[in-house]
Formats: sequence, C-alpha cells, structure tokens
Amino acid sequence: MELRWLEDFIVLAETRHFSRAADQQNVTQPTFSRRIKLLEESMGATLINRQTLPLSLTPAGEEFLILCKQITERVRVTRERLQNLAREDSRRVKLAAPQSLVTHFVPSWLETNAIQSQVEPYLRATSWLVGEYFQALERGEVDYDVEAPGTPKSLLVDAGHSHAGYAADITRTWASVHADPLFERLIQGVADYQQRLISRLAPGLDFVELHREMHRHLAELLVETRLISISAEAAVESGLTRAFCPHGLGHSLGIQVHDVGGRQRDGQGTPLPPPTEDPALRLTRTLDVGMVVTIEPGLYVIPMLLEPFRQGAQREAVDWAAVDRLQDHGGIRIEDNVIITADGHDNLTQGGPIAED
Repeated sequence: MELRWLEDFIVLAETRHFSRAADQQNVTQPTFSRRIKLLEESMGATLINRQTLPLSLTPAGEEFLILCKQITERVRVTRERLQNLAREDSRRVKLAAPQSLVTHFVPSWLETNAIQSQVEPYLRATSWLVGEYFQALERGEVDYDVEAPGTPKSLLVDAGHSHAGYAADITRTWASVHADPLFERLIQGVADYQQRLISRLAPGLDFVELHREMHRHLAELLVETRLISISAEAAVESGLTRAFCPHGLGHSLGIQVHDVGGRQRDGQGTPLPPPTEDPALRLTRTLDVGMVVTIEPGLYVIPMLLEPFRQGAQREAVDWAAVDRLQDHGGIRIEDNVIITADGHDNLTQGGPIAED
C-alpha cells in the first residue's frame, strides 16, 4: 500500500467522481481507477459503491475514510516537523574533536565567538583515532568540504616531519593562476609581517605580547588592502582581527608537534592560561634560550566567524564584496620553526643545510 493511494481515496470520497478525482491527482483516469482497485485489494474489502450515481462509499469505505484522513494528517505533520528539524540541523556545523578540545577549548571558543547555536560538538569523536576522523568525513557524519573546488584558487600545505625524535611543523600558502589579485597581495602581506615578528624573537620576550603584535600587523594589512575602513586600533579592539585569524601566533615545538609546557609558568607546572580574548593561544610563556617555537600568522575568510560583524556595529567597516570574493580561496598561513638563542634566534626553516657528523 502506498500513501498516495490513501490520498487518492480521500479525493474520490470528496468528488464522488473518478474523472474529476483523477484530474485533481494529475493522473489519467485508468491509472487512478487501477490505484483505487489496488487499494481495495490491499484492504480486502470493497470501499466504493460503483452502482450509485454519484459514487458512494460502502460502510467499509466510510470507516476507512476516517482512518485515511488520520493517517495522511499524521504523515503531513510529521513530514513538516522532520523538514524543520533538517533545516535547523543544516544550519549547524558538526565539529569532531578529541576529548581534550571538546572539554577545555571548544566551549570557551564557541562562547568567545558567540556561535554556540551554530556549532554542535560531535561527542562520538572524542575517543577516535586519527583515521576515524577522515572516515567520518567520508560518511558525512561531520561537516567539512571534502570535495575539491572546480577551480582551485590556492594551495595551503601544513607539513610535519620528525628528525632524531624532534618534530617540525611548517606551512606555506600559494595562490593559483585563478586567484583574485587581492589574495596574492594578502599572502605577501602575511609573509612580510611574519618575518618582522620572527625578527623580534629573543630571550625574555613575552610571547603573549608578540601574539598581540601579530593582530596589530594583521589589522594594518587589512587597512592597507582596504578590506576594512576603520583604524587598525579599532579593528583589534573590536575583535575583528580575531575573526580573520582565530588561532594563536604559535606554539612550542619539540618531541611533540604541539609540545607540552606552553602554558606553564615554571618547572613546577604552575598554570599560565591564555588571555580571555585569545583562548586558542597555545604558548603563553616568556621565551628562553633553547626553546623552539613556531611563528605562524594567518588570515582566513570564515563566514561563521565574520557573520556577527556583518550584522553588527562593524557592518559598514568591512568591504564585504571583497570578503565574499575571497571566500572560496581558503586560508593563508605562513609557518616557520625558530630556536631561541643567547643572542636572539635562528630560523631553522629558512636557514642553510646543517652538516651531519
């Protein structure tokens, strides 16, 4: 039995005429008559008295009509509820993350960016191994665009390596021939101020302050390229630069890629938490000789993070047409690995080859 047969029967009961009922259901009369006959055979009873004019319902048909209306109404209401749920679900991003991130980072990140209603942590993922994340992406259980764009606009490579038990973490971004010229300018801008930040590295430098300096450089680049029309100071103060770069400037590098101790004040493990406005900052310490850190400023167009500014007080301060043009270009990140030395620093990523003993 099919739902449309029940709908056919209701229309026939209302019109009392096969031809008019068939017209309303947008089928030919022979097809409509055959569906009514199949319905009667399925129910094991005659529902239509074909000997009267106009047609009438048999006692079984009268009883069945009540049931048909109840069933079709329940189906209609249920369908609407499911469609509403699907629409609500489609507006939410399912985020897969390890237990440590779901417990400690994700809640504060959602609250800081006021996107709690848009992101749903996928709790099944908290105990997954790395391969299971990719399998979940393929199954569509979590949200991420796993299809390459028809016209690639950029290439970002975040590469890791291990040598003699120590990790490396290097990122580069390139624009394709199809990229907007503005995107190329932004890549160069990020690369330029990344080198200025690296030049500041030395023992005694507060990494949190260097992270804040990154946001000032980012704001100046946004002003220079006319992506924003407010001052650099206002862009940082309003949090706009953090929508364009939500992660920290860098992290400790060692035996692990994200090495331990980045948020410890001393050797006893006294916590040194990140600033409230920068919960994603992994390194909050003062730099010392022998520390190896990454310097990885970024610039991204993430609609979910920029939407509050598109609707808020800064809506007139951003060139949204340019932002929308850049949305399919992906992100920009330039990352080097640097060791702190007694007289400053040594860029391990861009230095010359080291002869092995």
